[in-house]
Amino acid sequence: MFQPMSAADKARPPRVHAGVRVALVRAQRHVAAAGVLLIGLLIPFCTASGAVAQARPVSPMVAQAHSDRPPTVRRARPVSPTPAEVRRAVARAAHSRTVWATLTTCDLHHDRTVGIRGEMPALPFPARLLMVVTVLEFSPSAHRYLPLAEHWKLGGRVATHGVLVQDGLTLRFAGPVTLTARIRFEWFRDGRLLGATSRLSRGGHPTAVSRPRRFSVGACSLR
Repeated sequence: MFQPMSAADKARPPRVHAGVRVALVRAQRHVAAAGVLLIGLLIPFCTASGAVAQARPVSPMVAQAHSDRPPTVRRARPVSPTPAEVRRAVARAAHSRTVWATLTTCDLHHDRTVGIRGEMPALPFPARLLMVVTVLEFSPSAHRYLPLAEHWKLGGRVATHGVLVQDGLTLRFAGPVTLTARIRFEWFRDGRLLGATSRLSRGGHPTAVSRPRRFSVGACSLR
């Protein structure tokens, strides 16, 4: 006769036969061992695949070609000044106080030499600086200074913004003479004259080559 289960019987866990329990435990062990074996097989395969991908051999010829290839360096092209910028730069330099001419030596007693020196500024862009020296001799009959036939060129170097170029020469004269000098300052770029200005020799510009020290005059009289 069928008897319904009581509440205590429902709460009680079901009984498992001893043989069935042993079979379940063995099945769980087989599954765990199979999982460990599968993981052991997959890990070396993945590791080997990654090692091959990272250590892909490079041909010696390709490696040499890459090492010999020079690095690419991009240099900015120099920008040429516009005609308006050239005119402004030359006008500013021509009217600068750093443009001057002077006599640094007037030896009356020994070697009768006259030292002539000038200075000029560079432009804001590269340009060739040149000085052309003309000696003027005082003519009593004409009551004025007259230029000698010969000229002397100084400088000729290429300079740029912030540079002051100074140069000079020493000349020897025989006989009584009164001299002064005029220097024409010229700025060139690419073989073309950009501008020029002239200065007569004046005092007030002592230089390192002045003789005696700090000597600077506008004219020299050799008796």
